[in-house]
Amino acid sequence: MKIISLLGLLFALINVQSALTEQLTVKDFKKFCVPMDQATADSRSAADTLEMARCWGYLDGINDGLITAMTMGKGPKLFCFPNNGLALDGSLRMVRDFLNSKKVTDDVPVRGMVLAAYVNYFPCTK
Repeated sequence: MKIISLLGLLFALINVQSALTEQLTVKDFKKFCVPMDQATADSRSAADTLEMARCWGYLDGINDGLITAMTMGKGPKLFCFPNNGLALDGSLRMVRDFLNSKKVTDDVPVRGMVLAAYVNYFPCTK
């Protein structure tokens, strides 16, 4: 059991390092970031399932970074989430819709597009 836990931790650390050095592109996001209800309904290979989990983790990390920056920063906010927050699956669907509506090219890093989607969908009202 200890070995399995250590292997799991090693795998997680490798994925974190990979996520820090690689940029997820719009093409990758569209291919692997599927809503969670589709993820369980589709029959996927183990490699695709890992890529999907990587994508969700990547999006969750971007969300955490943006939310932290918004709460720590001073001055006007770029976007304001609803009072009840935003679930990861809702964020994923919103970003996919935004990418499709704006016809963003496949080679663009998705992290900037997440911010653009939030600014578009969640403007701050005065």
